[in-house]
Amino acid sequence: CKHIYKSLKEKGFFPEAFVNMLALLGWNAGNNQEIYSMEELIKMFSFERVNKAGAKFDPEKTKWFNQQYLKKKTDKELAELVKPIVEEKLKQAHISNLPSQIFLETFCRLVKEKAHFVNEFWDLGSFLFIAPTTYDVEVLKKRLNEQSLAFVKQVREDLNSVSNFTAVETENTFKATAEKLGIGTGQVMQLFRVALTGVGGGPVLFEMMELFGKTETIARLDKAIAAFKN
Repeated sequence: CKHIYKSLKEKGFFPEAFVNMLALLGWNAGNNQEIYSMEELIKMFSFERVNKAGAKFDPEKTKWFNQQYLKKKTDKELAELVKPIVEEKLKQAHISNLPSQIFLETFCRLVKEKAHFVNEFWDLGSFLFIAPTTYDVEVLKKRLNEQSLAFVKQVREDLNSVSNFTAVETENTFKATAEKLGIGTGQVMQLFRVALTGVGGGPVLFEMMELFGKTETIARLDKAIAAFKN
């Protein structure tokens, strides 16, 4: 049992999530509830409601249970869990500047909706800590052209003039730039995301920009513009 517990823990399962899943393999309370605290399981359990048929283990359902418990944790709790992972990854990348607690908590809030396990956070949002050195080739083929590059250049200038660099203000600036140039936001949104992160998908764009701050955002755009010209 100790070996099984260690293996599950290394894979990122929360003990309470796995216990919840195990309880429902062979028992149900006669309702549609699936998430139970240990106290609820103890209080509600009865042998009368134990299934006689053999239980079937579903790996995907087990991941779902862990995801539900992950979502119940606060950003502060998740930040404490992800902190050693982030610090080790940054050390491997030879980056000495470690993120603040606020940065880590915001990072967790932005990526947790797509994660089943805490150890997935880095892969889901490593670009929040390390600026991209490559850019999604497929997005560039589809979205990069003379007009969209002109937009990225112009929005870089307009964002540099924003004094209150919040998600609301940067989004308003993005939309205003698109309107000024007569281009739909849908035509440039993904390319702009790639310019900032290197990838075509991820957390809410303008909340990421607020997390980056103006200096980092402008630096990333300058780097992308130079790469897009080549």
